[in-house]
Amino acid sequence: MSTFEEVDVEVIKLCCRLRSQFGKSLEEFMFVLEFVLRESFNNAVEHGNKMKNSEKVKYEISISKEGLTLDFWDSGEGFDLEEVLKHSDKEASLQIRNRGLQAIITFGFLITVDRGHIRLKHKMEKVALF
Repeated sequence: MSTFEEVDVEVIKLCCRLRSQFGKSLEEFMFVLEFVLRESFNNAVEHGNKMKNSEKVKYEISISKEGLTLDFWDSGEGFDLEEVLKHSDKEASLQIRNRGLQAIITFGFLITVDRGHIRLKHKMEKVALF
C-alpha cells in the first residue's frame, strides 16, 4: 500500500477475510478494527512514507486466544510515542487532525514503536474467537 486509495481497498479486503474467518464472534469489534486499520495505515502512508508512491506499507495481523496483534512497517524513522501523546489533547480526540493515536489507545490498544515498525496489541477479552 502506498496511497490512501490502496489503504481503503486493503482494509475492505482484510475485513472481509476476517468476517468470513471469524463470523459473528468478531462483528462487534469490526467497527473498532476498521477504524484502527485505516488510521494506522493512513498514518504510515502519510507520515512514515511521506506520500511516496514508491514506498510501501507492509503488515501482518494475527488473532489468537491472547488477542489481536497488528504489526506494520513503513519507511519512516519512527516517532516518540510519549512526545506525540503529550501534544494530543484528549478532549479533542475527535478533531480532524492528530486524533489517531489517542483514539487507538482509547479503543484499548497498546502501541509500541521501533523505528519504522509499529505494533498494536489488543487483548479482545470480550470477543470469543476460539
